[in-house]
Amino acid sequence: MAKNSSTTVQLLLVLLVLLVLVSGILARGGPSTCNLRRKRALLP
Repeated sequence: MAKNSSTTVQLLLVLLVLLVLVSGILARGGPSTCNLRRKRALLP
Protein backbone atom coordinates (compact mmCIF):
# COMPACT_ATOMS: atom_id res chain seq x y z
CA MET A 1 0.00 0.00 0.00
CA ALA A 2 2.84 2.41 0.80
CA LYS A 3 4.34 1.99 -2.66
CA ASN A 4 0.98 2.60 -4.34
CA SER A 5 0.33 5.75 -2.31
CA SER A 6 3.81 7.13 -3.04
CA THR A 7 3.39 6.56 -6.78
CA THR A 8 0.00 8.29 -6.77
CA VAL A 9 1.50 11.26 -4.91
CA GLN A 10 4.30 11.47 -7.49
CA LEU A 11 1.77 11.38 -10.33
CA LEU A 12 -0.23 14.17 -8.70
CA LEU A 13 2.90 16.29 -8.30
CA VAL A 14 3.80 15.77 -11.96
CA LEU A 15 0.29 16.78 -13.02
CA LEU A 16 0.48 19.91 -10.88
CA VAL A 17 3.83 20.87 -12.41
CA LEU A 18 2.45 20.35 -15.92
CA LEU A 19 -0.58 22.51 -15.11
CA VAL A 20 1.67 25.29 -13.81
CA LEU A 21 3.88 25.13 -16.91
CA VAL A 22 0.88 25.19 -19.26
CA SER A 23 -0.76 28.07 -17.41
CA GLY A 24 2.52 30.02 -17.45
CA ILE A 25 2.98 29.47 -21.19
CA LEU A 26 -0.61 30.52 -21.93
CA ALA A 27 -0.25 33.60 -19.71
CA ARG A 28 2.91 34.65 -21.56
CA GLY A 29 1.14 34.46 -24.93
CA GLY A 30 2.24 31.11 -26.36
CA PRO A 31 5.17 28.66 -26.43
CA SER A 32 6.81 30.33 -29.46
CA THR A 33 7.96 33.37 -27.47
CA CYS A 34 9.16 31.19 -24.59
CA ASN A 35 11.20 29.00 -26.95
CA LEU A 36 12.85 32.03 -28.54
CA ARG A 37 13.74 33.46 -25.15
CA ARG A 38 15.17 30.13 -23.97
CA LYS A 39 17.27 29.68 -27.11
CA ARG A 40 18.65 33.21 -26.81
CA ALA A 41 19.48 32.65 -23.14
CA LEU A 42 21.24 29.32 -23.86
CA LEU A 43 23.33 30.72 -26.71
CA PRO A 44 26.65 32.30 -25.61
